[in-house]
Amino acid sequence: MKVFITGGAGFIGSHLADAYLAQGDQVSILDNLSTGSLVNIEHIKNRIQINKGDIRDQKRVETLIEQADLVLHMAAAVGVHTILNLYLLILLDLKLY
Repeated sequence: MKVFITGGAGFIGSHLADAYLAQGDQVSILDNLSTGSLVNIEHIKNRIQINKGDIRDQKRVETLIEQADLVLHMAAAVGVHTILNLYLLILLDLKLY
């Protein structure tokens, strides 16, 4: 099975990648590394497809989803500090003004 994990370099996403690899599945991740870390996937980096990027890139996400049998969405802005600091940028990027 082909598994696509958003936030795959985060704590939960990286553990999910480990579990699916242990089952013999193919794993692809997307992470912008804002809170996730390559350290979390260092031990599996040669066994997964790593896509550095943002879930707000609709075309890229759609392409990765089309290639997958299962999608696990773990990407998130983590922590009050992160959300408050990026609040205006997020609003402007989403054109919610």
